[in-house]
Amino acid sequence: MRVLLGTTNPSKVKRFKSLLSNHNIDFFTLNDLGVKDEPQETGNDPRENAIIKARHASKISGKPAIADDSGICVPVLGGAPGIYSARYAGEHGDDAANNTKLLSDLKPLRKDG
Repeated sequence: MRVLLGTTNPSKVKRFKSLLSNHNIDFFTLNDLGVKDEPQETGNDPRENAIIKARHASKISGKPAIADDSGICVPVLGGAPGIYSARYAGEHGDDAANNTKLLSDLKPLRKDG
C-alpha cells in the first residue's frame, strides 16, 4: 500500500517507516510529487495542524493523505514551544536557533543559574 504523508520533511518519512515497519507500507511525500509548498499551520494544537497538512496534501495531489504535527512541550515553560517548535526562534526549520532559544529560555529556571 502507498500512503502520502502531508509533509516535505524527509525526517518524517524515516519516523513513519520506523514506527510502521511491520506493515507493508510505501510512504511518499509531497517532495516525491514535486510539490514544495506546505500550508500555514494555523491550528491551535497538533491535531488541528495535522488535519490542515493532510487536507492540503490531498487537495494538491488528488490522493488520500495522512500527516502529523509534533513539537517539544516543556512544562516549566507553560508547554512552550509546543506547536511553534519549528519556528520558535523565528525562521521555520532552523533547529540550531530553536535549540539555542529553548536553552536560553530555560537558563533562568536552572537551580545552578
